[in-house]
Amino acid sequence: MNGARSYYNLFKETQQIGKLYIVLSCHARGRTFMVFVLPEGELAVRNGDCNPPLNKDAIQVYGVVSGQTGWSEQYGWLYQYVNLYDCELTEDLSF
Repeated sequence: MNGARSYYNLFKETQQIGKLYIVLSCHARGRTFMVFVLPEGELAVRNGDCNPPLNKDAIQVYGVVSGQTGWSEQYGWLYQYVNLYDCELTEDLSF
């Protein structure tokens, strides 16, 4: 959906990268994309490939910001500022 497609295409699957948990999914009208920040040193408790992690202290920082889910949703950052340097990426995401 609007705002999800460009980020969705950067990743191959739902995965944890450092403190970030990336959730990829799709439905009849398009792709969906969510990002969660996990507590320091915590591994994601998976809840299937298309769902948020079960970690109680995970914070969603990217996802649906408006519209009707499954029909007209718009995606964007849920917080104005996310310091990605604090997320300690452990993989090289360069292309």
